[in-house]
Amino acid sequence: MLHETLVKTNTVKRKTVCKRIIAAVAVFGIAGGFFAACDMLQSGLSSELAKKLGEETGAVSTAGAMWYYPGAADMDMSLSPKAELALKLSKKAAVQIPEDPSQPNGLSGAFNVTYTNSAGKQSTAQLPFKGGHFNDDYTIFYLDASPIADVLNPGLNPTGRGILALTISGFVNNEDGDQKGRPLPPFTGTVDIAPLFPGRNIYFSTRYPVGGRSIEIPLNAPADLSETADFVITAGTNYPSGLYDANFTLGLSPDKQAILLTPGVELYDMEFDFSVRIMGIIPPMSSLAAECTFDVHVTNSLVIMDGVKDAVWDSPEAAYAADPVGDASSGGYIQPSNEIKGLYLLSDLNSLYVSFEFDSLTNFWEEDRLALLIDKAGVDTGDTTDSIANVTSIPRVSDTMTLENGESDVLFIHIPGRSRGKGNSVLRKRQVFVENDTIGSPAKVVLSQYGWVNPNGPKFLEYRFALADLGLAKGDTIRALGILSNYWDSDGSLHCTDIVPGGTHPDSRNGVYDFDTGLAFILGEGPAYTAPNPEDIIPPSAPTYLVVSEAGSNGVKLRWGTHFTAESYRIYRSDAEDGSYAALADDENRPQNFVGGSGADWSVMAGETYWYKVAGVNKGGEGSKTRAVSVTATGSEISKYSVIDMAGGALDDGFKPPLAASSTDSLTPGGTGNYDIKGLYVTNDADNLYIALDFGTAPPSGWDNCRITVMIDNTAVSTGSSTISINPASTTDFDPAATIEGFIAKVLKTTSWTLPSGSSTNAGNAWTKDGSTYLWSPSVNVLKIKVPFTSIGSPTVGTELRVFAAFSEGWDGGEIMVRDVIPVAATPGVQGEAQTLTINMDNALSHTVF
Repeated sequence: MLHETLVKTNTVKRKTVCKRIIAAVAVFGIAGGFFAACDMLQSGLSSELAKKLGEETGAVSTAGAMWYYPGAADMDMSLSPKAELALKLSKKAAVQIPEDPSQPNGLSGAFNVTYTNSAGKQSTAQLPFKGGHFNDDYTIFYLDASPIADVLNPGLNPTGRGILALTISGFVNNEDGDQKGRPLPPFTGTVDIAPLFPGRNIYFSTRYPVGGRSIEIPLNAPADLSETADFVITAGTNYPSGLYDANFTLGLSPDKQAILLTPGVELYDMEFDFSVRIMGIIPPMSSLAAECTFDVHVTNSLVIMDGVKDAVWDSPEAAYAADPVGDASSGGYIQPSNEIKGLYLLSDLNSLYVSFEFDSLTNFWEEDRLALLIDKAGVDTGDTTDSIANVTSIPRVSDTMTLENGESDVLFIHIPGRSRGKGNSVLRKRQVFVENDTIGSPAKVVLSQYGWVNPNGPKFLEYRFALADLGLAKGDTIRALGILSNYWDSDGSLHCTDIVPGGTHPDSRNGVYDFDTGLAFILGEGPAYTAPNPEDIIPPSAPTYLVVSEAGSNGVKLRWGTHFTAESYRIYRSDAEDGSYAALADDENRPQNFVGGSGADWSVMAGETYWYKVAGVNKGGEGSKTRAVSVTATGSEISKYSVIDMAGGALDDGFKPPLAASSTDSLTPGGTGNYDIKGLYVTNDADNLYIALDFGTAPPSGWDNCRITVMIDNTAVSTGSSTISINPASTTDFDPAATIEGFIAKVLKTTSWTLPSGSSTNAGNAWTKDGSTYLWSPSVNVLKIKVPFTSIGSPTVGTELRVFAAFSEGWDGGEIMVRDVIPVAATPGVQGEAQTLTINMDNALSHTVF
């Protein structure tokens, strides 16, 4: 009777309903107060009426079904427990005065977190409350969730995920009216736990101009940035000099599911690394601003290796083979969770890109395998059969694998692995095995960063191989097969589960794989090598400074701070600070472009005052100019022959003929690393000899015991041809054993590949820049050396000098090899990997002092 009355009055405001309940209680003589009656009877209401009753009295609910904490699965959140969980109340609320003083803020209850531990077993932790705080209008209570952080530890809970069962009591209604002070019913509910950040390795492609593009840090849920949000960048490998935090802006994507770090300078075709600490990230269901550090990898790779399908995979240059859905099986059992949907192949000049697309989230066991077989079709000698037996040290896709109509030039096997037992897929181990020695170290294979570590398992997986490591090159035709296999621990066998391309596969321990059905692909340049539109490239920022380095009656020398996006610079001159500025012109009356951080104006008149500005230029055009500097052309004449900026890594105009001597080299030495010296340049001024070694577009690379050696012959003091052994082979000094014909006035050499700060080269001979010790950095493409004339016999004008350079490498066993020499004529027959040298300085680069 009472329930029927309540249902019929469901349009009446809830406090009126409760008054009627009180009246009914009095009529029927039921003992108990108002609040007890409402709480007791609420359980008998319809769901709609119970909801409306909760809204009127202020019942607690969670702000969402998923709680995203401010971390990633690989972060130990117990070390940074800034976390809150928002509880919504439909009315203003307060917290009861606790009867038990040990209960903070008058709340009682507990967190119960269920998660999958590192052993693959489900575990539950019961954690106490630590209080919290209300928002400004007392309708949201931010519960201190830091106790939960204790189990968000990759060593304890590798997925970073869990389920939170929350029980909480102690809230009271705080709205004005007759409901004020009413204890709210205890809340019991569950919330899924997940990290806010999918990962902390972020990849950004510079294969295209960066104008209008941002480095995106993805989020698993919409978040906010506080008003004081900020970031700090820490430079990593090859970080460009002159790239500052101020060159980036911080923001959020329109859907708030990505943090945007937007460069305001051009990074086209660059490769470097840095880490960025972002402060002021506010996760959903929280009011606390958290922070996190991300590792950003800027790459000119055609594909961003993040396990996300880039648009380039659907470009016409990519090859694709689809696989029928529903054909995955192993040992007679259907395997819907290990279904390959398709195989993609893509390439550019340097790399082969391969991706596997899955029909659903894959679910791998510890020993399941994913294999890529590549046949270089152009070198086939006819139908062949190649049987490869299973070997313990290098697991195969089946116990015996027979290949028909082709040869396996490349066999790449990946064991993704996962924790056994229930729970989501986690990164337990990631191993790479290779069949062919041409691939080299597994470290030369780049895999998706998020694919296998995604707690939900991968649907798209990407690989990148260097073509040279695979023994492949542009124009080669390849045929590829992708194979997925399952491991059965009952008999230790491996069964082929799915193959692409191909509608059928050998669901057995022994498989036969036919390259005639493989995905054919011709390696080419790929879409990334389309020349960028100059309008899309950001012109360089203004040089950071401009100063006058020398001024005389015949010229003015200027120096400026180089900008890493500038390819050249233009000098502008005016007769007044606020006058009209015109660019210095070349012989054909075109704006003259200066390379590096220095230049000169040789068209001045003594006694006149000039004003100068400098602007950088790249493919996007000319950038903004520096502030103006003034100078009066007075005094004696200055040298106009060498304008060398020792601080820069580019080849200055002063090194270029006709006054400077130069030699080029096209040798491509064997082995790994860039040991190829492309050019040797020599020039001078009144007091110094300047030498430049140009390694082309790529900085030199090598081991710690690599060395560059430069020899200088002063023919004016030579007593004739002689043979000198400057350095016999030894395990302590990494130079070749060299026999030299000629007088050696100076030998310059590095003591190690990267000199520690403050060190110099051996025997007091230092690589120098403006007279200070030159600290060798492999990131510099052009190595410049300034040699005082006093250290090489004080040659006079007209003296012939000869210069020779070599790149050598020492091996741990004491073996020494020469990788490259310049000029080649000084060492006839040397083409790399020579252990001894006979150097004829008569054939070295000749330079006459002017």
